[in-house]
Amino acid sequence: MSPTAFEEACAELLVRDGFLDVRRVGGSGDLAADVLARDGEGRRVVVQCKRYLSPVGSGHLQRFNGTAVPEHGADLAVMVGLSGFTAPARAFAARHGIALVGDEELARWAVGTPLRAVLARPPDGGG
Repeated sequence: MSPTAFEEACAELLVRDGFLDVRRVGGSGDLAADVLARDGEGRRVVVQCKRYLSPVGSGHLQRFNGTAVPEHGADLAVMVGLSGFTAPARAFAARHGIALVGDEELARWAVGTPLRAVLARPPDGGG
């Protein structure tokens, strides 16, 4: 799957889950936003999709954190990492309120679990 196809797949999952005004905006000059949407309450959701072979590091989270709210007006910033995230990246995301969808969460989301339910589950699988 190409990076564009991965972004489109994430956008389609948001549509399936009832998000509104979903549009893929990824590409050159996207300022770290690949998909924009609104939830049912009108909140802006900004998604960055990473289709890497290795876990996403904290540098990517730091860049996303610097643009999600000031550039895109995110009420909810979500990073999707096909191969998961490093421990420092998870720690950074937790400190800055960035929701992470790693490989396990993505598998659940892809087979029908709504994004909100995926995000509500603690990353260690507990709860």
